[in-house]
Amino acid sequence: MNPKEHKIQTLMRREVASKCVASSIAFGFFGVLIYFYGFRTQESFPLIKNLSLVIMAGCLLRPYFAKNILSNLDFDSSWLGLKITIWINTLAWAGIFAFTTRELGAEGPDFAVMLAIMTGFISASILTLCYDKTLFVPYQIITLVPQICLFLYSGIKEDNEYGFMLATTYAIYMVYQYKQFIDYRKQVIARFHYQLELESSLADLKASKEALISQTEALMHTSRIAALGEMAAGLAHEINNPLMIIQGSSEQIERSLRENMNDPQMILNRVSKAKTSIFKIKGIIEGLQVFAQEKKTQANEAVELSKVIDETLQICSEMIKAHDIRLEIGELPGAVVEGNAIQLSQVIFNLIKNADDAVTKLVDKNERWIKIDMKLEKEKVKLQVSNGGPVIKPEYKTKLFQPFFTTKDVGQGIGLSLSISRGITLDHRGELYLEPGRNTTFTMELPIKK
Repeated sequence: MNPKEHKIQTLMRREVASKCVASSIAFGFFGVLIYFYGFRTQESFPLIKNLSLVIMAGCLLRPYFAKNILSNLDFDSSWLGLKITIWINTLAWAGIFAFTTRELGAEGPDFAVMLAIMTGFISASILTLCYDKTLFVPYQIITLVPQICLFLYSGIKEDNEYGFMLATTYAIYMVYQYKQFIDYRKQVIARFHYQLELESSLADLKASKEALISQTEALMHTSRIAALGEMAAGLAHEINNPLMIIQGSSEQIERSLRENMNDPQMILNRVSKAKTSIFKIKGIIEGLQVFAQEKKTQANEAVELSKVIDETLQICSEMIKAHDIRLEIGELPGAVVEGNAIQLSQVIFNLIKNADDAVTKLVDKNERWIKIDMKLEKEKVKLQVSNGGPVIKPEYKTKLFQPFFTTKDVGQGIGLSLSISRGITLDHRGELYLEPGRNTTFTMELPIKK
């Protein structure tokens, strides 16, 4: 048996178990009724009472096995126990019906009641037992074949005019039940096949989603590393300047100590300059570490947006200076948002880098500017990055945030920064969009943390 067929078999058995509670209550109730009623038989009544007790005992045991099957507790043993109780109940009911038919002679109102109960049980087996053919087929045969034989005997030996008619009717009924069983079972199996295919598709979809999230995170990290590579020369210059100050201050302090120059104020000034330069380098290195860090999960922490802007500018201000671009910083009010500082830093950097690319080749120095501004509006904060470059063409505006769309020259970009930036902003319950107007202005809108 292949894995798929085994799963379908397990589902079919669970269906039988799921219907056992209701059927056990019904059969148990009829068992109690027949214990006292016995179809008003005389000779067979003691035996019918004993068979009713067997039925009631089986109806008490069946829910226990069914519960274990549905809970996957000792599945195979519980299934065997459930089948045995069903077979025992089937034999008990077949015995009750057979002895009742034999004693009543297949006629009378009590016999009619017995036929009604038997017919109802046989019809109900389509819904309760057809999920397993080793239960349904024996149930039909054990219940109906003795009745058909007794009807024929009544018609032949006892000259009962209803015997042949009843035998023929129940023979046709048994064939009809089997045909119904085949058709219904096909539909059930087809439904289970569809269910398994749906579960498999959902599992594949979940795996694809997880893989896509992982690839997106890796792509975001690669994008940051690529951006750092582009800034390497500017960062080297940014770090080299404070290093030269430290070196010069150290040499002057060393010379003063060697020559016994009594100028403590000069030494203190040089030490102060050296310390200031060290802190500047430390800030740059920390900014690089934060920006280049690969973070797998979305952190929901309080983030001061102005601090993220300052940290981002630490690693890209030298790039802006190297391109002779004027950087204007507007008012940055204290606004706290909820999210991931690393990812928000990447969005800000991407906007600044795109603005730098837009103005770096402009001939007119008055147009080579980038402005960063922040506004508070009710429960939102708007961070705007503007530049003096050419306005984006109308036909490009609907494609700006599509992955791999770029207006840059070949080799200058692959068109992922805005797509990634918008995805990050949406993850932070915000929005990133292009503002209409004379200059190119991108706005990142985020909800303020309450």
